[in-house]
Order: sequence, then structure tokens, then C-alpha cells
Amino acid sequence: MTDDGVLDFGQAHWDTGAIRCGCGRTVQLVDDWRGTRCACGCEYSSTGQQLRANWREFCRETGEPTDEDFLG
Repeated sequence: MTDDGVLDFGQAHWDTGAIRCGCGRTVQLVDDWRGTRCACGCEYSSTGQQLRANWREFCRETGEPTDEDFLG
């Protein structure tokens, strides 16, 4: 409890864990908005949801920002 009586339930670290890719490899998930890429090319969000295979190309076609827009 802090001095002002507020309870802090925050966590300094979140272990996102690992999943098994469709190709059979184990993929360590990361807490990163860019996601995680398996060696076979499949990409996953930090929660393990498989992302659209060509999401970067799709974003370019529709004018949506991609990681290149933020990191370039």
C-alpha cells in the first residue's frame, strides 16, 4: 500500500510464455507490439494469436501504418 492508501496491483514483469507453431516449432512470445515471428514465417501477437500472413502488405495497400512507419 502506498502512502496515500492506494493499493498497487501492477506487475513489473509479464511472462508471455510460449506456443507451438503450426509447423511444430516452439515460439517464445514477446511483449512487443510488433509480434513474434517463427522461423517458418508465421507471425503471432503477444497473446499467441496468429496474425494475417501478409499483414504488412495489407497495411500498405489500405494506407494503414505499419512498423516501418513508426521505426523508419
